[in-house]
Amino acid sequence: ETADTLYRKLREKGEREAAYCMQVCRLVWKWAVRHKRTTGVKENPFAGMGIKSTPAGENRPTTRDEYDLYRATARAMGYQNIAAAAALCFEACQRVSQVFGLWPDEEAVKEGRDPPAGLQWSVYKPGIAMALVQRKTGNPVWLDLAIEVDGEVVQLYPDLEDELQALMERATRDEFGQPTGPMIVDERNGQPFEQRWLSTVHRKICTKAGL
Repeated sequence: ETADTLYRKLREKGEREAAYCMQVCRLVWKWAVRHKRTTGVKENPFAGMGIKSTPAGENRPTTRDEYDLYRATARAMGYQNIAAAAALCFEACQRVSQVFGLWPDEEAVKEGRDPPAGLQWSVYKPGIAMALVQRKTGNPVWLDLAIEVDGEVVQLYPDLEDELQALMERATRDEFGQPTGPMIVDERNGQPFEQRWLSTVHRKICTKAGL
């Protein structure tokens, strides 16, 4: 009865928030029951609840028209870096966190190394391929950028390469003249994006584009 009463009171503040609170409570009490010798808890009052929650809306795939509009708007506003980042996410199926380096590389941290700030220029061989790693699984992915058909080389991701080529002109170079460091950096200081500023820029672009 206490769990149900708590749920009813929380629903007055919001359906989804109330459902989330009950899910957390259910998980906590589940572990409490499992360790009942220590906790003294023998049953989970949050188990089997009839929780009602409807999502505000459904996720849907981004259309190519929206993708093109977003990139064009970003470029027009002076954010070539964001246009290139969108291409990496859309064309190469990369997560935002991977492209921008928002989450540190756990293995690098354990070994005391500085984690790379997002995708590095070293993974990109123009017109040939990109050597990527899926963060969720850790599996390496070799993304061919071109294929030969009847003796003719066909570019598979021209939009992606156009965005990267435009961005490469601004990249830091090593002693051999090759681009080095992270692909996507804040144009204000050349450093990796802070998540809050990235969110602000993204919203500006979406608002300007009407997305």
